Amino acid sequence: MNHVLAFSGAMAPAAAIPFPTAKVVCLIETRRYVRSHLKEPRGRGLWLFETAGSPLERPVVVYHYNGPYSHARDAAKAWGSDNGHSVLFTCP
Repeated sequence: MNHVLAFSGAMAPAAAIPFPTAKVVCLIETRRYVRSHLKEPRGRGLWLFETAGSPLERPVVVYHYNGPYSHARDAAKAWGSDNGHSVLFTCP
């Protein structure tokens, strides 16, 4: 028995097929904070997170959170991932 595949209509070109985009995983870097305060970030407060910046530009504060550092870190990670940032730095 022969099986024949029949296509009705034209096939969509490969470029038109939407592929799911990979979500960027955002990391939180604390080196600048530790270098400034000589301890890891912890506790409650107003936490600021900035972009890495380039040698010609100053870093830009892109996210802030008022509350415990653990909540701030998790919220900044989620925000950074949603907005395409691969790394955010905890401000000193």
